[in-house]
Amino acid sequence: MNPRRQWPAAVRLHTEHEPELVRLLLGLDRASRVARFACATSDAALLQHSQHALASAVWVGGIVVERQLRGLVELYDSGDNGVVEAAFLVESGWRRRGVGTALMCAAKAWVADNGRSAVRMIFLASNWPMRRLASGAGARIDIAFGEMIADLSVEPAREVGSKRQGPAHDMVL
Repeated sequence: MNPRRQWPAAVRLHTEHEPELVRLLLGLDRASRVARFACATSDAALLQHSQHALASAVWVGGIVVERQLRGLVELYDSGDNGVVEAAFLVESGWRRRGVGTALMCAAKAWVADNGRSAVRMIFLASNWPMRRLASGAGARIDIAFGEMIADLSVEPAREVGSKRQGPAHDMVL
């Protein structure tokens, strides 16, 4: 398989997709759990997180390959005017193939289409995949107390005729 192939469009995840989200989260090894959640995270905490993400995020999008969720992005209102905080996760066997980049493009599209101005990512300084993703997207990166704060400005969507319905379609597994 071509490691930098064109991925399908990100799909919007809903509460009915929680089992697939749980499968992805529980499949994380210890190092990946620490990188994503900044601490060792139990299976019970991951189950709670899946429910919280689907109920609280303004948008959760995923990349589906071979009828399975391979990566996701969660967008949350940050309380900072126009800024959404993004959290990314890619299944270990699908990393370094462009899935994260496809999710970043979907996140930027959602931000642009929904009148927001920036994507913020906060992650451990030791999380090199996130550093590469943020840097590759052109984010401004600062470091403070062992955390990286990456801000990516997003231009608003240009309306042509009618407003787009969003960056992704609904998920069908």
